Amino acid sequence: MASIQKYKASALGRLFLHTNRTKGDETKHSNESIDDNRTMYNYYLKKGNVSDVKKRLKEVYFSPRKDAVVLAEVVVTLPKNVESKDERDFFQGVYDFYAQDFGEENIINAVIHKDEVKPHIHLSFVPVVPIENKPRRAIDNYNNWVKKNGREPTERLCCKELVTKQYLMSMHERLQEYIEGYIGYQAEILNGATAKGNKTILELKVKTLKEKIEQMENQKKHLGAEINNILSIATNNGVDKNEIGLYPLMQKIEDLVAKNNVLKSIITRQGYTYTKE
Repeated sequence: MASIQKYKASALGRLFLHTNRTKGDETKHSNESIDDNRTMYNYYLKKGNVSDVKKRLKEVYFSPRKDAVVLAEVVVTLPKNVESKDERDFFQGVYDFYAQDFGEENIINAVIHKDEVKPHIHLSFVPVVPIENKPRRAIDNYNNWVKKNGREPTERLCCKELVTKQYLMSMHERLQEYIEGYIGYQAEILNGATAKGNKTILELKVKTLKEKIEQMENQKKHLGAEINNILSIATNNGVDKNEIGLYPLMQKIEDLVAKNNVLKSIITRQGYTYTKE
Protein backbone atom coordinates (compact mmCIF):
# COMPACT_ATOMS: atom_id res chain seq x y z
CA MET A 1 0.00 0.00 0.00
CA ALA A 2 1.14 3.55 -0.72
CA SER A 3 0.74 6.52 1.63
CA ILE A 4 1.56 10.22 1.34
CA GLN A 5 2.70 12.41 4.24
CA LYS A 6 3.19 16.20 4.20
CA TYR A 7 5.99 18.20 5.85
CA LYS A 8 6.67 21.81 6.77
CA ALA A 9 10.13 23.36 6.50
CA SER A 10 10.79 22.87 10.22
CA ALA A 11 10.47 19.08 9.88
CA LEU A 12 12.87 18.55 6.97
CA GLY A 13 16.05 18.08 9.00
CA ARG A 14 14.59 15.26 11.06
CA LEU A 15 12.97 13.68 8.00
CA PHE A 16 16.24 13.38 6.09
CA LEU A 17 18.05 12.09 9.18
CA HIS A 18 15.57 9.23 9.17
CA THR A 19 15.41 8.48 5.45
CA ASN A 20 19.12 8.95 4.67
CA ARG A 21 20.43 7.13 7.73
CA THR A 22 23.71 5.23 7.67
CA LYS A 23 25.02 2.36 9.75
CA GLY A 24 26.37 3.51 13.10
CA ASP A 25 25.36 7.15 12.65
CA GLU A 26 24.20 7.15 16.30
CA THR A 27 20.98 8.96 15.34
CA LYS A 28 18.07 8.04 17.60
CA HIS A 29 15.07 6.93 15.54
CA SER A 30 11.52 6.62 16.83
CA ASN A 31 11.11 3.43 14.79
CA GLU A 32 12.49 0.68 17.01
CA SER A 33 12.24 -1.95 14.26
CA ILE A 34 15.33 -0.60 12.45
CA ASP A 35 18.15 -3.17 12.31
CA ASP A 36 21.40 -1.18 12.21
CA ASN A 37 23.26 -4.23 10.87
CA ARG A 38 21.12 -4.18 7.72
CA THR A 39 21.20 -0.41 7.11
CA MET A 40 24.16 -0.91 4.75
CA TYR A 41 21.76 -2.63 2.34
CA ASN A 42 19.59 0.47 1.90
CA TYR A 43 19.95 1.95 -1.59
CA TYR A 44 18.94 5.04 -3.58
CA LEU A 45 17.24 5.72 -6.88
CA LYS A 46 17.90 9.41 -6.29
CA LYS A 47 19.67 11.01 -3.35
CA GLY A 48 19.01 14.51 -2.04
CA ASN A 49 18.86 16.55 1.14
CA VAL A 50 17.49 19.76 2.66
CA SER A 51 19.71 21.92 0.42
CA ASP A 52 18.15 20.36 -2.67
CA VAL A 53 14.69 21.19 -1.36
CA LYS A 54 15.69 24.81 -0.79
CA LYS A 55 17.22 25.00 -4.26
CA ARG A 56 14.01 23.78 -5.90
CA LEU A 57 11.89 26.14 -3.82
CA LYS A 58 13.87 29.10 -5.15
CA GLU A 59 12.77 28.14 -8.66
CA VAL A 60 9.02 28.21 -7.95
CA TYR A 61 6.69 30.82 -6.55
CA PHE A 62 5.10 30.46 -3.14
CA SER A 63 3.80 32.75 -0.46
CA PRO A 64 6.10 32.33 2.56
CA ARG A 65 4.13 30.90 5.49
CA LYS A 66 5.33 28.93 8.49
CA ASP A 67 2.65 26.31 7.95
CA ALA A 68 3.34 25.85 4.21
CA VAL A 69 3.84 22.26 3.03
CA VAL A 70 7.21 22.39 1.27
CA LEU A 71 7.78 18.65 0.88
CA ALA A 72 5.61 15.55 0.61
CA GLU A 73 6.71 11.96 0.90
CA VAL A 74 5.31 8.79 -0.64
CA VAL A 75 5.97 5.51 1.16
CA VAL A 76 5.31 2.31 -0.80
CA THR A 77 5.90 -1.11 0.73
CA LEU A 78 7.03 -4.08 -1.37
CA PRO A 79 3.98 -6.39 -1.74
CA LYS A 80 4.29 -9.95 -0.48
CA ASN A 81 3.71 -11.49 -3.90
CA VAL A 82 6.60 -9.63 -5.61
CA GLU A 83 9.52 -12.00 -6.13
CA SER A 84 12.88 -10.97 -4.65
CA LYS A 85 14.48 -10.86 -8.12
CA ASP A 86 11.91 -8.23 -9.14
CA GLU A 87 12.38 -5.95 -6.13
CA ARG A 88 14.49 -3.30 -7.90
CA ASP A 89 12.21 -3.29 -10.95
CA PHE A 90 9.22 -2.82 -8.63
CA PHE A 91 10.74 0.20 -6.89
CA GLN A 92 12.00 1.65 -10.19
CA GLY A 93 8.44 1.38 -11.46
CA VAL A 94 7.21 3.24 -8.37
CA TYR A 95 9.79 5.96 -8.98
CA ASP A 96 8.85 6.38 -12.65
CA PHE A 97 5.11 6.43 -11.84
CA TYR A 98 5.46 9.35 -9.41
CA ALA A 99 8.01 11.07 -11.66
CA GLN A 100 5.28 11.20 -14.31
CA ASP A 101 2.65 12.39 -11.83
CA PHE A 102 4.70 14.98 -9.94
CA GLY A 103 7.62 15.75 -12.29
CA GLU A 104 11.06 14.20 -11.92
CA GLU A 105 12.58 17.64 -11.31
CA ASN A 106 10.47 17.81 -8.15
CA ILE A 107 11.64 14.48 -6.75
CA ILE A 108 14.34 15.21 -4.20
CA ASN A 109 15.06 11.86 -2.63
CA ALA A 110 14.13 8.22 -3.28
CA VAL A 111 15.60 5.65 -0.91
CA ILE A 112 14.72 2.00 -0.37
CA HIS A 113 14.93 0.85 3.24
CA LYS A 114 15.97 -2.77 3.69
CA ASP A 115 16.68 -2.52 7.42
CA GLU A 116 13.10 -2.71 8.68
CA VAL A 117 10.44 -5.43 8.74
CA LYS A 118 9.50 -5.03 5.05
CA PRO A 119 11.41 -3.34 2.20
CA HIS A 120 9.82 0.00 1.26
CA ILE A 121 10.63 3.18 -0.63
CA HIS A 122 10.57 6.73 0.76
CA LEU A 123 10.09 9.10 -2.18
CA SER A 124 10.23 12.80 -1.27
CA PHE A 125 9.02 15.50 -3.65
CA VAL A 126 8.31 19.23 -3.72
CA PRO A 127 4.56 19.62 -4.47
CA VAL A 128 4.44 21.96 -7.46
CA VAL A 129 1.56 22.91 -9.77
CA PRO A 130 1.46 25.19 -12.86
CA ILE A 131 0.48 28.85 -12.45
CA GLU A 132 -2.58 29.67 -14.52
CA ASN A 133 -3.36 33.17 -13.24
CA LYS A 134 -1.78 35.78 -11.02
CA PRO A 135 -2.67 35.20 -7.37
CA ARG A 136 -5.35 37.47 -5.96
CA ARG A 137 -3.81 37.32 -2.52
CA ALA A 138 -0.27 38.28 -1.52
CA ILE A 139 0.13 40.22 -4.79
CA ASP A 140 2.98 42.27 -3.30
CA ASN A 141 4.89 39.09 -2.55
CA TYR A 142 4.25 37.93 -6.12
CA ASN A 143 5.53 41.19 -7.60
CA ASN A 144 8.62 41.05 -5.39
CA TRP A 145 9.32 37.53 -6.66
CA VAL A 146 9.05 38.71 -10.27
CA LYS A 147 11.37 41.64 -9.59
CA LYS A 148 13.92 39.45 -7.84
CA ASN A 149 13.95 36.71 -10.50
CA GLY A 150 13.42 38.89 -13.56
CA ARG A 151 10.61 36.73 -14.93
CA GLU A 152 7.03 35.66 -14.37
CA PRO A 153 6.83 32.34 -12.50
CA THR A 154 5.31 29.35 -14.30
CA GLU A 155 5.03 27.09 -11.24
CA ARG A 156 3.94 27.48 -7.65
CA LEU A 157 4.02 25.47 -4.46
CA CYS A 158 0.62 23.98 -3.59
CA CYS A 159 0.29 20.50 -2.13
CA LYS A 160 -3.48 20.58 -1.62
CA GLU A 161 -4.06 21.15 -5.35
CA LEU A 162 -1.59 18.44 -6.36
CA VAL A 163 -2.49 15.70 -3.89
CA THR A 164 -6.26 15.92 -3.90
CA LYS A 165 -8.81 13.47 -2.50
CA GLN A 166 -9.63 12.45 -6.07
CA TYR A 167 -5.95 11.75 -6.73
CA LEU A 168 -5.65 9.57 -3.63
CA MET A 169 -8.80 7.63 -4.51
CA SER A 170 -7.39 6.55 -7.89
CA MET A 171 -3.69 6.35 -6.98
CA HIS A 172 -3.43 2.74 -5.79
CA GLU A 173 -5.24 1.23 -8.75
CA ARG A 174 -3.25 3.31 -11.25
CA LEU A 175 0.03 2.46 -9.54
CA GLN A 176 -0.77 -1.25 -9.55
CA GLU A 177 -1.53 -1.20 -13.28
CA TYR A 178 1.65 0.77 -13.99
CA ILE A 179 3.90 -1.60 -12.01
CA GLU A 180 2.51 -4.61 -13.85
CA GLY A 181 4.19 -3.30 -17.00
CA TYR A 182 7.55 -3.39 -15.20
CA ILE A 183 7.53 -6.84 -13.63
CA GLY A 184 5.13 -8.68 -15.95
CA TYR A 185 2.56 -9.61 -13.33
CA GLN A 186 0.22 -7.86 -10.92
CA ALA A 187 1.85 -6.61 -7.73
CA GLU A 188 -0.69 -6.72 -4.91
CA ILE A 189 -0.50 -3.04 -4.00
CA LEU A 190 -4.24 -2.92 -3.44
CA ASN A 191 -5.22 -4.50 -0.12
CA GLY A 192 -8.65 -4.96 1.41
CA ALA A 193 -8.77 -1.38 2.68
CA THR A 194 -7.58 0.36 -0.48
CA ALA A 195 -9.61 -1.82 -2.83
CA LYS A 196 -12.86 -0.84 -1.11
CA GLY A 197 -12.82 2.84 -1.91
CA ASN A 198 -9.08 3.54 -1.71
CA LYS A 199 -9.20 4.86 1.83
CA THR A 200 -6.64 7.49 2.72
CA ILE A 201 -4.18 6.88 5.54
CA LEU A 202 -6.10 9.36 7.69
CA GLU A 203 -9.32 7.39 7.26
CA LEU A 204 -7.55 4.19 8.25
CA LYS A 205 -6.10 5.87 11.34
CA VAL A 206 -9.52 7.21 12.32
CA LYS A 207 -10.95 3.70 12.00
CA THR A 208 -8.22 2.41 14.33
CA LEU A 209 -8.84 5.21 16.83
CA LYS A 210 -12.56 4.47 16.87
CA GLU A 211 -11.80 0.80 17.59
CA LYS A 212 -9.53 1.85 20.49
CA ILE A 213 -12.28 4.08 21.87
CA GLU A 214 -14.72 1.17 21.76
CA GLN A 215 -12.21 -1.01 23.64
CA MET A 216 -11.76 1.70 26.28
CA GLU A 217 -15.51 2.10 26.70
CA ASN A 218 -15.78 -1.65 27.30
CA GLN A 219 -12.93 -1.49 29.82
CA LYS A 220 -14.67 1.37 31.59
CA LYS A 221 -17.91 -0.62 31.85
CA HIS A 222 -16.02 -3.65 33.14
CA LEU A 223 -14.17 -1.64 35.78
CA GLY A 224 -17.40 0.09 36.81
CA ALA A 225 -19.04 -3.31 37.33
CA GLU A 226 -16.06 -4.41 39.45
CA ILE A 227 -16.35 -1.34 41.65
CA ASN A 228 -20.08 -1.83 42.16
CA ASN A 229 -19.47 -5.45 43.07
CA ILE A 230 -16.79 -4.49 45.62
CA LEU A 231 -19.04 -1.83 47.14
CA SER A 232 -21.92 -4.29 47.38
CA ILE A 233 -19.79 -6.85 49.19
CA ALA A 234 -18.40 -4.18 51.52
CA THR A 235 -21.85 -2.84 52.37
CA ASN A 236 -23.18 -6.35 53.09
CA ASN A 237 -20.31 -6.88 55.49
CA GLY A 238 -20.66 -3.58 57.29
CA VAL A 239 -17.63 -1.90 55.73
CA ASP A 240 -18.00 1.76 54.77
CA LYS A 241 -17.07 2.53 51.17
CA ASN A 242 -14.69 5.28 52.33
CA GLU A 243 -12.62 2.64 54.13
CA ILE A 244 -11.94 0.65 50.95
CA GLY A 245 -8.73 1.17 48.97
CA LEU A 246 -10.37 1.97 45.64
CA TYR A 247 -7.87 4.64 44.62
CA PRO A 248 -5.90 2.48 42.10
CA LEU A 249 -9.12 1.36 40.43
CA MET A 250 -10.56 4.87 40.30
CA GLN A 251 -7.26 6.23 38.95
CA LYS A 252 -7.33 3.66 36.15
CA ILE A 253 -10.83 4.77 35.16
CA GLU A 254 -9.77 8.43 35.14
CA ASP A 255 -6.79 7.58 32.92
CA LEU A 256 -9.03 5.71 30.47
CA VAL A 257 -11.49 8.60 30.34
CA ALA A 258 -8.63 11.04 29.67
CA LYS A 259 -7.26 8.89 26.82
CA ASN A 260 -10.76 8.54 25.44
CA ASN A 261 -11.15 12.34 25.35
CA VAL A 262 -7.79 12.72 23.56
CA LEU A 263 -8.84 10.25 20.87
CA LYS A 264 -12.18 12.02 20.42
CA SER A 265 -10.30 15.32 20.06
CA ILE A 266 -8.00 13.86 17.37
CA ILE A 267 -10.96 12.60 15.36
CA THR A 268 -12.80 15.92 15.68
CA ARG A 269 -9.76 17.99 14.62
CA GLN A 270 -9.41 15.91 11.46
CA GLY A 271 -12.96 16.82 10.44
CA TYR A 272 -14.69 13.61 11.42
CA THR A 273 -17.84 13.70 13.51
CA TYR A 274 -17.76 11.61 16.69
CA THR A 275 -20.94 10.08 18.06
CA LYS A 276 -21.56 7.28 20.55
CA GLU A 277 -23.13 5.24 17.76
